[in-house]
Amino acid sequence: MTCLAARSRALIVQTGTILSKIKKLLSKQKPNRTSLILIVFQILAAWHCAFVFAGDAPLHIVIEEFSQVKGDQIFLKDIASIQAKPYIREVLETVSLGRSPKPGMMKVLTRARVLSHLRGHPALPKDISVACPDKIYVKQRFQVLEKADIRARVDLFLSDYFTDKAYEIKKLRIQKTGIYPAGELTMDYSSERAVDKNGNLSLSIAVWVDGKEVDSIRIRGKIAVYQKVVCAARHLEKGHPLAQTDVVLVKKDMFSLRGEAVRDVMAMSGQVLKIDVMKHTPIKEDWLVPLPLIRKGEVIVLVARSDHMRIVTSGIAKEDGFKDKMMKVENLGSGKILRGLVREGSTVEVIY
Repeated sequence: MTCLAARSRALIVQTGTILSKIKKLLSKQKPNRTSLILIVFQILAAWHCAFVFAGDAPLHIVIEEFSQVKGDQIFLKDIASIQAKPYIREVLETVSLGRSPKPGMMKVLTRARVLSHLRGHPALPKDISVACPDKIYVKQRFQVLEKADIRARVDLFLSDYFTDKAYEIKKLRIQKTGIYPAGELTMDYSSERAVDKNGNLSLSIAVWVDGKEVDSIRIRGKIAVYQKVVCAARHLEKGHPLAQTDVVLVKKDMFSLRGEAVRDVMAMSGQVLKIDVMKHTPIKEDWLVPLPLIRKGEVIVLVARSDHMRIVTSGIAKEDGFKDKMMKVENLGSGKILRGLVREGSTVEVIY
């Protein structure tokens, strides 16, 4: 208050001196417009000088009882309003009063602790006026990552993981979600092979705030991936030669199947089942054997090639023969047992 009183007195004295000079000027001559403008500028300059040079601005700090801060440190600027010259205010604003509480938590500072920090700072004047409650309650700003946000991230990941495939999250267990400091929150995946052959999901998501990793969230779940596979249109018995009308395409979870299911209806032609298959059951590739082109005991055409000659004779199939596979045959003319390669129809090409 002494500083403010001194400034007021200096202002009154300077203003009185300027008014006295103006009075003398007006008594001697009638001022023109230019003179009046100069008089106004003199008055304004006097008031400006009185405020600027009449004394230093007071150092005054008002600390709030309740404050919210952002970041790891509690700075004076976060909990107080500061009245001081700019260069002093900049120093005061960066005075640290200790570490912040965890996000969403409260920390209590005492008046004695705050004053000790201020008066112990080597760059600050000792006569700082501080208005401070006995206790200061400080809470760090925070943000919450909801489970719905995590699920959305998992969906985004799986849509890239299973490109052009229909998938479903059947189960999802998120280990935890936390309360994080205020700031720019980003997430990325730290797992590459996230889904195993049984559809089990194992994924970790790293959480970053303002470029700093603050958490890693573990995710477990069960995934279904749907594709159309060939299924029995009705009950089919072992040894049944398959036709396209015996099967139908049905959407199935690929992770629930054991073995490789057939996906092409056209591939059924010329195939025989090795086992009985119930209606709507997916047909596996290892359940199929090709239909023989030649049955055991059938009369066949034997073809032998030698240089530029082609010899054709008859034979007897000694076993079932399959297209482009080797089989045993008997030459009817010589009675010899030969091996030949099954070609089209009943033709077997003898291999010497």
